[in-house]
Amino acid sequence: MANCLQIADPKTHTRRNQLKSFAVQEFNKSNRCQILVSIATYAVHLVNGISNPADVLIGDIEAVLIGASMTDCRGRGPYFAGNILGASGFKKDLRDSWNQIQHATAGIVIGYRYGWIGQQFAKWLEEEPQDDRLYDATCPIGRTLNNQNVFALPQRIKTAIGDKSC
Repeated sequence: MANCLQIADPKTHTRRNQLKSFAVQEFNKSNRCQILVSIATYAVHLVNGISNPADVLIGDIEAVLIGASMTDCRGRGPYFAGNILGASGFKKDLRDSWNQIQHATAGIVIGYRYGWIGQQFAKWLEEEPQDDRLYDATCPIGRTLNNQNVFALPQRIKTAIGDKSC
């Protein structure tokens, strides 16, 4: 079993704990898409003024919404906020009863770190068509995320995956 402990510098540790606490509070709300948009908004706020905010943001949302890593430590780690099932607020063709917040976040992280090839690999591994469509919607957000547009991330998520209620 992999060691899922993340050793972070004090500023990263504080920021990720703040984001985790915020996410846990948001999980009480019913609209899953809006929860993700709210968490992204808070995460963007936390990286304002940091050098290379896009890279820092990706690390933070991965740690809080996916876990210490997408493979061995998915759903585990000191900053993981927990699983939240469902997809209310997501576009109808992107919904399932599992953790679509985590899948959408994974798409953004995969797109950012691994580009188009990563998206194709994720879709090849995925068995559910709604998750393939979710990767098609979120990986491009990650691929085009940079330090200049990082603050538009919440709106980009809402536009790409949200229905009218998001």
